[in-house]
Amino acid sequence: MKLAPDVLKAVQEAALDVGLPISIVAGIVCQESSGWTNRKPRYEPGFFQRYILKIPGLGTEERKGRATSWGPMQVMGQTAREMGYTAPFQNMLVLEIGLYWGCRYLKRLKARYFDEYGWEGVIAAFNAGSPRKRNGRYVNQPYVDGVMWHAGQAAGGKGKP
Repeated sequence: MKLAPDVLKAVQEAALDVGLPISIVAGIVCQESSGWTNRKPRYEPGFFQRYILKIPGLGTEERKGRATSWGPMQVMGQTAREMGYTAPFQNMLVLEIGLYWGCRYLKRLKARYFDEYGWEGVIAAFNAGSPRKRNGRYVNQPYVDGVMWHAGQAAGGKGKP
């Protein structure tokens, strides 16, 4: 999948701003939001039940927003709040804002997991919270493979970046 020129430019700027490979960020954007052609948030009812329902003192809209993934990298609202995001969740649908928070989250995961797991582990954690394996494969291996394939395409190749 080829990113639209405006999306690619924003991906390049956001990735370089925090020292991430452009191809990896582009791969995540392609996998998560079809290259930002699908500009919709995605409510995650399982995430709501598992993590958000037990947080006291939140209003209905705040709970729903925290259980929704937002922007071109589909960052969970809860993750954004944990990282210091205080604006309305809808603002993360602005390309540059969504990339800003998505890249900062990816950078945080890189610092935590890259040395032990490499990019595949970081990508697994971006999607599943941590790089968990079962039978030698990441529990979300199809997601990891998809991002790596898109990253390879973004890097001008036919596979991994």
